[in-house]
Amino acid sequence: MALIEKGADVTSIYKKTGGNDRFPWLKIGIVITGISIGVLFVILFLILFPENEVLRDAIMVLMILSGLLFGGIAMIIAHFTDRQGKK
Repeated sequence: MALIEKGADVTSIYKKTGGNDRFPWLKIGIVITGISIGVLFVILFLILFPENEVLRDAIMVLMILSGLLFGGIAMIIAHFTDRQGKK
């Protein structure tokens, strides 16, 4: 009520406290893209080397590990991308 009486804008106070009202769509998109690239690399290796029995037996483990690896790399890229956007 005191803010209304003084005529102050509430959004300026919200911005000063460091409020972030936007959803991180860019970060989510970068991470999903990174995971997809990791899984696609494993599928590409399976297509290029179909006679490799070790690769064929460990396909699910390799997909999960490469997805985590590329997802982690994408999270680091997303962090630096978002940090540059805040400056």
